[in-house]
Amino acid sequence: MTEARCPSSGFFDAHCDTVIKVLDEGADFLRSGGAHVTFPAMKAAGIRAQVFACYVLSERYPEREAQRAEAMIARLRGWRKGPRARCAWLERPRS
Repeated sequence: MTEARCPSSGFFDAHCDTVIKVLDEGADFLRSGGAHVTFPAMKAAGIRAQVFACYVLSERYPEREAQRAEAMIARLRGWRKGPRARCAWLERPRS
């Protein structure tokens, strides 16, 4: 049985809550642990782009919205440094 692959012109997910699941539930994006979207699954499917949502509900994090958003962004940057996550789409120059 062959593994299904996305056609090169087929799929682009513009809103992914994975970073929230990682922070709140301990999901592991780099090793397929509990997240709906993981790096191994994306690689296997041939997905070349992913937009990760970093949003904060003020009701859940009153007076801590900025810290929560910074934690999400820091987690995304950490994925970029992971040994299995060396991809051009994660390699964004820092300003």
